[in-house]
Amino acid sequence: MEGTWIPFDPGEDLTLSSTRGRYLQIKVELLPDGTGTVTPGLREIKITYRQNQPPPPPPGLLTHVGEGKITLLWKPVTREGLRGYMVYYGTAPRMYNHTPVDAGNTQEVTIEGLENNRLYYFALVSYDDSAPPLLSPFSEEVSARPVRSRP
Repeated sequence: MEGTWIPFDPGEDLTLSSTRGRYLQIKVELLPDGTGTVTPGLREIKITYRQNQPPPPPPGLLTHVGEGKITLLWKPVTREGLRGYMVYYGTAPRMYNHTPVDAGNTQEVTIEGLENNRLYYFALVSYDDSAPPLLSPFSEEVSARPVRSRP
């Protein structure tokens, strides 16, 4: 709807459930009466703003271990405009020193190239389709240790 004005009746709520954005631009036309002698004035414009909230973090984070890899699974966030999930991980609690992995809009990702028998900590954030995307808080943290496969 970019560039399209949405008219509304003064005194009525302006509800734009199908419109998303972070900015509001208001256009007011003050036109004189038919004789051109009486011009209306603007006394008040009241806008109540609800900040665009980030999505919630993904729930139910689980791990499956493998040789040099860990697979993460989680429950989806059911929110309109959700674009995907980012995986943060590291070798100490809440210290995610590896480059985050964009898992996209899926509920499973495998992190490979991990050192067997080393403990890794994982957390996820969900992000929406805003520009720039709004990120959720971190999910509950889980930990897992890749293990060498037994013959």
